[in-house]
Amino acid sequence: MIELRGVSKKYPSRDVITDINLRVEEGEFVSILGYSGAGKTTLISIAAGLREADSGEVLIDGKHIQGFADEASIVFQNYSLLPWFSALENVRLAVDSRFHDWPKEKQKKQAAKYLELVGLGNAFDKTPKQLSGGMRQRVSIARAFATEPKILFLDEPFGALDALTRANLQTELARMCASAERPVTTLMITNNVEEAILLSDRIVPLSKAPRATLGPSVTVGLAKPRTTQALAHDPEFIRIQAEIVEFLTGIKQKTEQPVHEVNA
Repeated sequence: MIELRGVSKKYPSRDVITDINLRVEEGEFVSILGYSGAGKTTLISIAAGLREADSGEVLIDGKHIQGFADEASIVFQNYSLLPWFSALENVRLAVDSRFHDWPKEKQKKQAAKYLELVGLGNAFDKTPKQLSGGMRQRVSIARAFATEPKILFLDEPFGALDALTRANLQTELARMCASAERPVTTLMITNNVEEAILLSDRIVPLSKAPRATLGPSVTVGLAKPRTTQALAHDPEFIRIQAEIVEFLTGIKQKTEQPVHEVNA
């Protein structure tokens, strides 16, 4: 569903990413995990069609993309909500961009449905400034899913949230992505190893900048749904965590005990 072939990008001061090759299958949840400043946001922006690569190519569903990918949504870390509109209207505007021929009332019903799914049934009329950070991110997630995307891009969507809110939203996101009715192909970037293992079918580490490139992918074969409590002492979780941390740090890990969380 998503394919990057030999993608590279440089800025005037340095090379950022080099020779990125990646395939994400339909319905798969893949995380790119790496250090801050390694080029993760550049990579996902190119994959989504928000930025052009200097070389290489990006294909969505077998077709070269021009501009933001059709039937795709993106969730940013900083919410990106229009401050003068209510939560309902922020979501409805996204629905309108995707289903412009729908009557406004149908668009509102679609927006309301997804706000309720993320636990904001009582916040339709509140503006972003009246919402907590976690509630704003719930609006962003509702907005993304209300367009019924085939593909979802996640740009460190939980990085600015407290631990409890992050855990709740991770659970909500995992449930929505894995819906049997409409599975969503998902590409997420993160610097949190535990989060990547919790959500992903496969994790691909990104080496340090400059000239960052992708390392070997790691399949996460743990049964879903997953919880952090269940994973904490799971031998397979510990093995996967150690493998990823070893690639990122170059330091051999012991796997008898849980590896301390590494925010790359």
